[in-house]
Amino acid sequence: MSPDGPPVGRELSHLAGTSIKRVLDDSEYGVQFEMGGRGAPGLVVHHQSLLRVVLWTHNINPCRLSEESPIPPGRYDMVLPGEIEMQDFGHERRGPMQDLVGRALRDAFGLEVQVIERNVRAMVLRLKDGRPPEGLVSAKDGRPWGYNSTERGVAFRRFTMEQLAALTENLTSRSMKRPAIPVVDETGLKGSFDFEVAGHFLLDGHTMGADLERFGFSVQVADRRIPIVVVRQAPAATRPASR
Repeated sequence: MSPDGPPVGRELSHLAGTSIKRVLDDSEYGVQFEMGGRGAPGLVVHHQSLLRVVLWTHNINPCRLSEESPIPPGRYDMVLPGEIEMQDFGHERRGPMQDLVGRALRDAFGLEVQVIERNVRAMVLRLKDGRPPEGLVSAKDGRPWGYNSTERGVAFRRFTMEQLAALTENLTSRSMKRPAIPVVDETGLKGSFDFEVAGHFLLDGHTMGADLERFGFSVQVADRRIPIVVVRQAPAATRPASR
């Protein structure tokens, strides 16, 4: 395949009932992802890059993706038939969609997507001197979790440490000032908390690590073994047969 990707408009799928076509990058933007069209089960993708499709179906940031074989450029429309239920769109259950997308990438591009544990550099969130920050208060009411900007920084409601690590990774991944790395929670704290962190990291994510340090956490960079989504050339024997 050309480094510029496949031509626009050509049907790339070899599977019955499946359609994968590259579209013009400047064409009208449509719905991102939806259930099967006209009541049919499956996944329909409109005008999306293959990179975004892989990131979305695995619910990861780019720092948790390794392209051992390059993902073809461009935007695509896809119709991927299969058994998909509404709960499969949640963050915790995306296996069926990952299977459909993985099959499509093997079919049309000869690529496979696997989750493999690897040692990588990560930002590790810990307790400083084994003690929680003084401003961390156990949440006791039934308010929904969330966060919002304040005059001093950001107020968190009913936030778990896992959610804090995920938000830190999301915000630092959007910053262009330094390469993003995964963020790992090793505080050992369970439950949800109310707290306010001074700083403007919602606007400039690369400062969040330093802001959390000032709040009272320990934030260090270290090697950690974590799951990484790997895209690479699929063995010929695993590719779907032509229709």
